[in-house]
Amino acid sequence: MPDTMASRPTFLICINDAIVAEDVAGILQDAMPQSSVICAASQADALQRLETLHAPLIGFIQMAPEAVADSPLGQALTQAGARIVLLGNAAEERGEAAGFAVLQRPFRSVDLLALVDA
Repeated sequence: MPDTMASRPTFLICINDAIVAEDVAGILQDAMPQSSVICAASQADALQRLETLHAPLIGFIQMAPEAVADSPLGQALTQAGARIVLLGNAAEERGEAAGFAVLQRPFRSVDLLALVDA
């Protein structure tokens, strides 16, 4: 299969807990070394980095589901056509009911990769 942009997803990770962010990034890089994995230090940093990223894009974002429509980062991800995977307490409580993919804690590599393949 030729190496196309479609076969090389870009992942944008914006998670408050640096250890969890590193775990997510490491799992993605190990499983898909051809992909681009970008870790952002904050939502503002993620928003700035988003301007230079290409599809297909998947965002692993620590955010409440109701904040996606209201936050600049959530709006930008939506406009970019990104798949959004939410993390955090609010996401675990209300994210799936709001129609979002949610990475439930504690998670295993297989759990995270299942969300990428969904």
